[in-house]
Amino acid sequence: AVSTGKDVAGNLITAGPTSGATFSLDNAQPTAAITYSVAGPYKSATAVTITATFNENMADSPVPQIGISGADTVGATNMTKVSATEYTYSYTAGAGNGACLISMYTAKDLAGNVVNIGPTSGSGFTLDNTAPTADVQYSVTGPYKSGTSVTITAAASNWSRKPGGGPRTRWLLS
Repeated sequence: AVSTGKDVAGNLITAGPTSGATFSLDNAQPTAAITYSVAGPYKSATAVTITATFNENMADSPVPQIGISGADTVGATNMTKVSATEYTYSYTAGAGNGACLISMYTAKDLAGNVVNIGPTSGSGFTLDNTAPTADVQYSVTGPYKSGTSVTITAAASNWSRKPGGGPRTRWLLS
C-alpha cells in the first residue's frame, strides 16, 4: 500500500496502486516423493523407472538430477521431464548387494529455492544378487529301492517372495 508520495509537480498520491498490489513470498524448499515402476528388491540388469513427484512446479533449468549411493552408485544424473511436477530416471540395477539411497540434486522451484536432497518417501531400495541356497536332508540314507518312503527336508537361505508378492519357488521331486 502507498500512503504518501508526490509526483514531480508536487501532486499527492490519493489512491492505491492500480496493479501489482499483492505478491507471494516463497522461501520453502521443494520436496520430492520417489516411486518405482517395479517393486524391489532388484537383481542385476533389472530395468526400473524411478519417478520423482515434486510438491510444486519446478523450473526447467537447472534440470532436476537424481543420485544413488550405497550398494550401487550413480552420480548426479539429469532426469527426464514428464510434467512441471514429475520427472523420471531409467535405472538398470547393478551387481551389488544391499541398500541403496536416493538423493535429489540441482532442482529449483519457480522462486529459485533448491530442492531438499532427501526425498519425503521412497528414498531407498535394495539390491539382491545373492542366489538362494538350500540344505537338503533325507530321513533315510540311500540308495533307495522302489516303494521306499523318504522324507526330504530343505532349509533355504536368502529365500524370499518374488517382487510383487508372487509365490515362492516350489520343488517337485519324483
